[in-house]
Amino acid sequence: YDKGDFVSELKYNDFKIQKKNIKMKNKKFLNNKSLVIFYAPWCAHCKNIYDDIRELSISNLNKFKIGAVNISDNKNKNYLLSEFLDIKSIPSVYIIKNRKLIKFDKSINFENIFYYINMNI
Repeated sequence: YDKGDFVSELKYNDFKIQKKNIKMKNKKFLNNKSLVIFYAPWCAHCKNIYDDIRELSISNLNKFKIGAVNISDNKNKNYLLSEFLDIKSIPSVYIIKNRKLIKFDKSINFENIFYYINMNI
């Protein structure tokens, strides 16, 4: 994701891994009105939902935050996040509740994410 997409590119350092939990450290994401998508630039499904995620982020600017983690970014150790969360398929979406990441339990598509955002703003 690019800066003009209004999706914050997050890195390993934006999170805090504790024994059994992973928490958000990035101050932009400390409220419960945000989600994080784990993706890879080479993933066809990630590319297919790119425009939807970008549109949702722009249309909910200042009301709801969307972050993205490139799990292929080895330079920033992002793979450690996907290993800790045991991500088996991408894209994977997590919501943030009380700074903790919780797996989004619906299919990852525009309608489901749109509905979740609108129910939480």
